[in-house]
Amino acid sequence: MKLNEEQINAIDLVLEKSGVVYVDYKFEILDHIATQVEELMVSEDLSFKNSLEIILKKWEPKLKKSTSATFGYIWELPQILTQKAKKIYWRKMILLIVLSFILMLVLLYAKEYLAKITEAICYLLASLLFIQGIGYFKIRMSRQKTTYGFLYKQQFLAFFFMYFLSIYSLTVNEAVLQRPNDTVFPVIFIISFLIIAPILNFRFYKNHFEQLIKHNKLVY
Repeated sequence: MKLNEEQINAIDLVLEKSGVVYVDYKFEILDHIATQVEELMVSEDLSFKNSLEIILKKWEPKLKKSTSATFGYIWELPQILTQKAKKIYWRKMILLIVLSFILMLVLLYAKEYLAKITEAICYLLASLLFIQGIGYFKIRMSRQKTTYGFLYKQQFLAFFFMYFLSIYSLTVNEAVLQRPNDTVFPVIFIISFLIIAPILNFRFYKNHFEQLIKHNKLVY
């Protein structure tokens, strides 16, 4: 038994009220719930309303609002979305740390040259921050939300002050990159981290708008 449009909209409304507003997973979850409701209506000969109540009861733990230390306790999402976002986030963070470490090793060999272009490094970091800021506001302006958009915004805000502090430190202490390798490597690692981060964040930006286009929800 296929659900009609009115019944599908009723499930959609329940998900909206539960905070499942990220379109990349919302329609997947809606499809799972609709399928389970259809099967229960046939197997148990129940009405749509009764079947939906039973299925939602099973989904209740997954739809319950939760927070995570990964994103900060100010962010509250349904548990199923929190788990999915954490999985994507940590996969990205591990890659970011590995690539930053590799770039750090490369830059350590060019430490003397880097010390001569400290001002250029500051301009580079400022430019990367500015570009990410444009992406942040474009995502904020899109009316529909995705998990990737949430992660992009979260990452931008998390790294915002890292850029400012790094630029300030390099500006007031231009000799910082002239220190011995055993003391300068944390500084170069942070620089590497802030260079690699926007490249990986761009994937979140791209995926956000691809998901909106996929679901015909692209609105600026």
